[in-house]
Amino acid sequence: MEKLTETVDHVAIRTTIAAFSGLFIGASLGVYRGSPIPRACFSTAGSCALAGTACFASERIIHALLLGTVGSDNTDSSSDLTDKNDNSTTGNNTLRMVSHVFGGMIGGAVNGSLFQKRPIAGMGLFVPIMVMVALGEDKLNDARRSRIEYLLRQNDENKG
Repeated sequence: MEKLTETVDHVAIRTTIAAFSGLFIGASLGVYRGSPIPRACFSTAGSCALAGTACFASERIIHALLLGTVGSDNTDSSSDLTDKNDNSTTGNNTLRMVSHVFGGMIGGAVNGSLFQKRPIAGMGLFVPIMVMVALGEDKLNDARRSRIEYLLRQNDENKG
């Protein structure tokens, strides 16, 4: 049950980011087109939230399927932050990239079908976006890992 809650939180955070991005994009579109700004903001935010939900929910499902054990906590994305083995980190980054690519393909096909009746066009749009999200998550995890290692080294120096 804890893993399910973590997965829902993972999707919810990214969907919220997509919705807030949609608010700013909608405001820009409203100003550019001369249409009512609140209507453009909320319409675009809703579309971005739906698109984000389709992509990130698909990514989490693929991630769980690739792990092979839905309830396993040993290869969690946050557990590799303190792991000093580079092979497991590289494997986790590869798993993240693959799950994001397939999530972009499935979510893009769903979004393309819903918004334009062209699933291939949706896949062509959302796969690169999801790859960029995966690269951003990798960079964020690397920064967290290096910060934790720095703090642990600093703590060891203060003790010794």
